[in-house]
Amino acid sequence: DTVLLDGALDIPGPVSFDAEVLVDIDAAIGGGTTAPASVTVDGTTELGADVKADGAITFQDSVELTDADRTLTSNDGDVSFAGAVTSEAGNRALTVSALSGNIAVQDLGQGGIALGAVDLDADTADFNGTDIDSASIDTTGVGLTTLNVDVSIDTTGLITLGDLIGAHQLTLTSVGADVELRDAAIQALIIDDADSVDFNGNFDTTGSVTLSGITELTTIAAAGSIDAGGKVLIDTVANITISGTIEADDDIALTNGAGNTIVIDAAITGATVDVTSGT
Repeated sequence: DTVLLDGALDIPGPVSFDAEVLVDIDAAIGGGTTAPASVTVDGTTELGADVKADGAITFQDSVELTDADRTLTSNDGDVSFAGAVTSEAGNRALTVSALSGNIAVQDLGQGGIALGAVDLDADTADFNGTDIDSASIDTTGVGLTTLNVDVSIDTTGLITLGDLIGAHQLTLTSVGADVELRDAAIQALIIDDADSVDFNGNFDTTGSVTLSGITELTTIAAAGSIDAGGKVLIDTVANITISGTIEADDDIALTNGAGNTIVIDAAITGATVDVTSGT
């Protein structure tokens, strides 16, 4: 069976949809003066309108963004996706706000079609899926994001991440754009493509930090640092500026290309330290 919503829904009580085939939401929920107490959707969903609730918003299966960019807002609850979020052709953007709650996501942008810009704002967030494929991603509006699995983020635009925690590896690929990082305590970091990379917080790993394919500037800010339980390997063709400390239990290697510089204005401590510039 299929459930179709094609008229705006503004009621004070909880709203629940349940369908074996499809839930097709083509009209706004909570877009008027009254937001539902909660919204629960059980079944594969085509999301062709925005959703707002006073409490939790829960999607218990996969969601496809249709017709335009989509915004989900919980005034005082959580927003959770138990399945992947995909986009129809057109790379629809996803904005999720749960300022007093948690946002839990699985894979974002599957089937060869990336999402548009992904913007998450919440007290906390959980990354429960291994792949995020989008035009850009911004989690600086999240108090703390937990990696519950190894996560790979691929974008064609800016990757801006807020504070991170979790005993898992994070892999970032930002084709033609920058990566900006804050505080973190995770297992390992790999960045394999970006224009510039900025460490603006204290980035701690139990394993290694590996950067390659950086075409512009790599910066460890004065207010930032890298503290790795494994190696720190930064191999770029561009300038490297170290204004915050780098510590590693294993080797540290900083390498860049001809005509570029490595500026070190803070302590670097490792099992061995190898700095090779301009080769």
